[in-house]
Amino acid sequence: MAKKAATSPTPAKAALPSVLLLVGSDGFIKKQKTEQLRDALIKAHGEIEIVSFHGPDTTTGAVLDECRSFGLMVTHKLVIVDAAEALFKEDTRPHWEAYATAPCESATLVLRNQGKWQSPKFDKLVTVEKCDGISPEQAVGFAIDRAKKAHRASLDRDAAELLIERLGADAGNIDSELGKLACAAITDPDSKAIPLITIEVVQQMVGMRYDEEFWAIQDTLLRADRSTAVTQLRHMRDVVRQPTELLFFAILDLARKLHGLSAAAAARENLASVSGQLKLWDPSKFALEAMAPRIDPDRARRLVKTCVEGAHRTRVGLGDPDRILERLVIQFTAVASGASKR
Repeated sequence: MAKKAATSPTPAKAALPSVLLLVGSDGFIKKQKTEQLRDALIKAHGEIEIVSFHGPDTTTGAVLDECRSFGLMVTHKLVIVDAAEALFKEDTRPHWEAYATAPCESATLVLRNQGKWQSPKFDKLVTVEKCDGISPEQAVGFAIDRAKKAHRASLDRDAAELLIERLGADAGNIDSELGKLACAAITDPDSKAIPLITIEVVQQMVGMRYDEEFWAIQDTLLRADRSTAVTQLRHMRDVVRQPTELLFFAILDLARKLHGLSAAAAARENLASVSGQLKLWDPSKFALEAMAPRIDPDRARRLVKTCVEGAHRTRVGLGDPDRILERLVIQFTAVASGASKR
C-alpha cells in the first residue's frame, strides 16, 4: 500500500501524498502530474516554495536535508528530483526508505525517473504513479482537450486526426505543436474569440521540414540589428528556401513571447515563472527576460497585431509576402532597439 500523507486537520491536505514517485517513459505526463500536485498544494497550503534537483548533480543528503529544513517565507515546500534513479544506490537506499517511513510534514517530495528504476522496497512505502504516455487511440481526444485547456484554442476533430497522423502519440510533441498552431490560428489579437485550429492550419504548419537554422532568425531579431536581421531573412528565404508560413510564425512567436514577458514585467510578476509558461529556453529566454522590463507592453501588443495582420494578408493574397516579412523584421528590431538604448 502507498503511504498516506501526514495527518492534518484539513481533508484536502490529508489526501495529498508526502512522497510521490513518477515512473515511466513520458516526461510530459510526469510534468503534468507534478503541476497538478503543485496546484493542489497551493490550494491546501497557500503559497509554497519549489526546490528542484537533478539527480546526477546532487546527493541524497542534500535532497533530504532540503525536505527537512524549514522555509523562511512559506509553510510548505515542493521538492522535485529529476533523474532520481542516480541517487538510489546500495548505500543510500536505507536513507530514502527511512525518510519515506517518516516524511516531513512541511514538505512534499516528488521523484521522477529518467532511466531504469529499480527500488521495490521503497516503492511500497510511497505513492507511485506510472507515466507511460498515451495510446494512439487516446491521442486525438488528448489533443482536443489540451488545445482547449492549455492553449485556449479550439481544435477541429479532422485537424486533430491529421495532427496525430503526422506527429504520432507523443504527448510532449503534441503539446508543443499545439502551442504553435494556436498562435498561427489567431486572426485578431484584440479579439476575445477563441482561435480555431482547422485542418488547413495543420496542413500549413505541421510536417514541413526545417532545421535549427530556421530558429536562428529569432536570435538575430533579439540583437536589434536591422541590417543583419534583414540580410539573414533574405538568406533564409532565397538561399535556404524556408517556407514563408514558417518565417511568419518565427517572428509572430517571438513577438507574442515578448509581449507576454513585457506585460508580466509591468505587472511585477516573476519573469522566470512566466518564461516557463511561455516555453522559453536558452538562449532567447535570457535575452527576452532582460529586454522585457524596458519595453512598453502596448508597443509589444501592437507588434503582435502587426505580425498577425501581415500573416493574414499573405494568406488571402493581399500584398507581397517578401515585403511584408521585411517590414515585420524592421519593426521588430525597432522595438528591440528601443529597449536596448534605454
